[in-house]
Amino acid sequence: MACNDKPAAVNVRQTLLSSLSKFWEDGTDTLAEEGSNHETLQDVGRGASSWHSGIVFQSLRDIQAGEELFINYGARWFEARTHLYGAIPEKNHFEAAYKILKQFWNNAVKDGLGLESRGLQKRYEDRILKADWLKEAVRMALPDKVTDISTVLQIGAAPFSMKDFNPQRSLDWLVENGVCVDNIVGGTSTIPQAGRGAFATRTIKKGGVITTTPVVTLDLDQIKLRKQAIGADGKDYIIHGGFQLIMNYCFGHDESTLIFLPSMPSVSFINHGSKEDANAAVRWSSSPHHKSEWLDSPLALMKQRQNRGLLFDIIATKEIKRGDEILLYYGKGWEDSWKTHIDNWGKKSNFTEMHDIPRAYDYNQVGKDSMIRTVWEQKIDPYPEHLMTTCFFVPPESCPEPSDKSKGVKCEVQSNYIFGAKIDHLHACDILSRSSNGEGGHWYTARVEVTNNGRMNEMLTGKQKSPDAVAASKSVSEYYLVDYMPRYAIRIVDKPYTRDQYRKGAFRHLIGIGDGMMPDEWMDLRLQG
Repeated sequence: MACNDKPAAVNVRQTLLSSLSKFWEDGTDTLAEEGSNHETLQDVGRGASSWHSGIVFQSLRDIQAGEELFINYGARWFEARTHLYGAIPEKNHFEAAYKILKQFWNNAVKDGLGLESRGLQKRYEDRILKADWLKEAVRMALPDKVTDISTVLQIGAAPFSMKDFNPQRSLDWLVENGVCVDNIVGGTSTIPQAGRGAFATRTIKKGGVITTTPVVTLDLDQIKLRKQAIGADGKDYIIHGGFQLIMNYCFGHDESTLIFLPSMPSVSFINHGSKEDANAAVRWSSSPHHKSEWLDSPLALMKQRQNRGLLFDIIATKEIKRGDEILLYYGKGWEDSWKTHIDNWGKKSNFTEMHDIPRAYDYNQVGKDSMIRTVWEQKIDPYPEHLMTTCFFVPPESCPEPSDKSKGVKCEVQSNYIFGAKIDHLHACDILSRSSNGEGGHWYTARVEVTNNGRMNEMLTGKQKSPDAVAASKSVSEYYLVDYMPRYAIRIVDKPYTRDQYRKGAFRHLIGIGDGMMPDEWMDLRLQG
């Protein structure tokens, strides 16, 4: 999805489509696509597909034809890039700016001053704009001129910041400068082990552009998995432990360490087809937005860029009819690697030992195994070792000390769960006891661990830090004894790094691109001999 973020102009949100998201609630990375050949834990494609699926983009308001789409990247995205963009105000900053201006204006009125009063601009600059206590992001949400305050108070700080911004382009401009990206749509693939695939929404003639995608340039070294190992000398070493799952969605050449990640999600649905079955091929784009001059850049510079500038066109190599699945020939290297993977599949005991084990999804089904086991019950009847209990909980600003201090908790409170709780509020927890609620269900008492490094949120959203980064981060935990916790506030989830994508033997290989696309300068593995 090629959406930018301009906080005051956000008109799109990202959400899960419930009918598609069900197959990622389990304990594996195996797609459970109904009607596909990718439904079993014994599948050789285990760990080779992303569990991130079922994501849709919804409009937050009426969007006019030709209007640019904006989505909220989140405050952390801008905070990490202040050296590039400066302070960017978010919703809370605009709200704070409005309150500051309202208070300033009320004080000015009390002093008998109007917008045109002499000295009011200087007072505004000295007391507000140049104040040491003012956050830079809030400062950016304030108008420079005191005479604009009345307009801000009428329409709001965010709309005022947009007064000179026009997010709409004419249809003629789009025809001349835009590219068509609605020729394909995702659906259940016809290819075994593929999960989802891309299908044509209309007839595309041979040589026609199926879709265009920007690509991010990366160094192959960036997607390596590393693990700690003890050498013969007894010392700890960090060694290469395979590649991240993202490798299967990147394009590259076997003789180059420069790889390309498409940023249009529809392209990631395009599966491999044999030379005979493939109906599409990758080319450098003919779009005016493609920075063809980058192809003359040294390899080192391309690795440093790590940005979008190059574009791929996916071209039809034969006529494609509406409803046909789009297939790319991934290359001989990919084909040989996949054949070897299939031939060796039965030897990979680290996968076969997990066949038919219960999934997190099984334990979270309404009405199925609804009683959560306490820590004492788990000593006799434990959950599978790759699963753990988590609880939705928002730490209160203050709370009383626990009656039993031996449990090592900060304080004892009652559950504050509300429906629609955010994933940020899901924390690791131990279920200490269970009692009847008198209505056929149960109340639970849980010991909830709240950390300051967002570990649980990263694990559950898939934005996981590496084990080294986790170990290096300073984690401070506080524990709460939470009473009267309902069953629906408790969720069984996978422990970090237990999904199939982290298992040795999961298939990994780049999608191959032809020799003619890669400049000789970028073929560093060939040059090394």
